[in-house]
Amino acid sequence: MAGVRDKYLRGAHKDIYFISEEDEKKMLNECQRMRGNDQLELLKWCQNANNDLSGILFFSLITGIGYDYISKRYWIPIARKDFQGYRRKVLDEMYRWILWGEHDDGKMAERLFGIKRHKHGNTTEKE
Repeated sequence: MAGVRDKYLRGAHKDIYFISEEDEKKMLNECQRMRGNDQLELLKWCQNANNDLSGILFFSLITGIGYDYISKRYWIPIARKDFQGYRRKVLDEMYRWILWGEHDDGKMAERLFGIKRHKHGNTTEKE
């Protein structure tokens, strides 16, 4: 049920996810540029975070429109803080996918975070 609060998401997001504000902004911008299979991955992460709210989470991420604006037009069955927690959970899955995934041979990781991937999947530090 979407209204059930997940205490895992209640802490400060930096304590849970270890994503810098700068990287978070880069990923939010990337969500708006995603197309095709990348958007399908994003939708899967939204479903993993909260299946009942996946459509609203997905819409929020691909358009950049926040909870306050959406909730004025549509009923969202959870509080703003909880919505933001689920949104951060999606961004955490995306962050791991970009850093550790081999979906694009590391091109997205290099473009967003300056991390180069070697042929065998090993990474080098940020430049």
